[in-house]
Amino acid sequence: MKILSINTHLTYPGWSEGKLNLAFVNLAKAFFAERGYPGVETFVERGYDPEEEVKKHAAADLVILQTSVNWFSAPWIYKNTRTRFSMSV
Repeated sequence: MKILSINTHLTYPGWSEGKLNLAFVNLAKAFFAERGYPGVETFVERGYDPEEEVKKHAAADLVILQTSVNWFSAPWIYKNTRTRFSMSV
């Protein structure tokens, strides 16, 4: 099984640094690695190539979307990613 982990945290300096999201991403990465499942990551805030994201999604058996806990739905940075992703398909 191939895992794709998407970290959608958006940093707000001095208020929300993304430590909890990163901890959850690292926990999931370690969990699957210990069981022999390779994984790739996307940190949306660091930038991404939409065409590369299409390839990652196509290869993944499981996609983990890690969002900030203060959002009631997917944050705008992820919604923007999905729009760009769908335009690349």
